[in-house]
Amino acid sequence: MFLLFGTKTKPEQKGSVKFPCSNCKRETIASIIEIKKFFTLFFIPLIPYGDKTFIRCNVCGFGGEIKENEKTGEE
Repeated sequence: MFLLFGTKTKPEQKGSVKFPCSNCKRETIASIIEIKKFFTLFFIPLIPYGDKTFIRCNVCGFGGEIKENEKTGEE
C-alpha cells in the first residue's frame, strides 16, 4: 500500500479596496487575496496549516503581504 500526500495552496479573493499604489503612483482599486495552505492526502485538502493575505494593484500587478496588525488597523 502506498500513500499520496503533499501540500496545496488555494487563493481566494476576499474583496477590493481603494488603495494608493506605491509602484504606479495611482489611486486604484486593489484586490485583497487570501492564500491558504493545506496538507493533502490522495489530492484531498485535509488540514490547513497556514494562511497569508496579500493586496494587489489591479493596474500594474504590484502587491505585497498584509500583516495581521495592518488588517485590524492596530499599531
